[in-house]
Amino acid sequence: MTLKVEIDVDLCMASGACAAEAPAIFDVPGDHAVLIGDPDTDLDATIEALRACPVQAIRAWRDGAEVE
Repeated sequence: MTLKVEIDVDLCMASGACAAEAPAIFDVPGDHAVLIGDPDTDLDATIEALRACPVQAIRAWRDGAEVE
């Protein structure tokens, strides 16, 4: 399954929750998170990272359906 991930950089508050959940996928090098790895390498961690975001700045879709 391919996961498409988007980060709303205007909404992101750089809390680092995503990087804590999935450090191989996300990093927070400045004022917003960035995708540094392939979300498909660890789907469970990627989904936990988007759920951990306190402002829901990360959205993901799998097979055309949004992951919540």
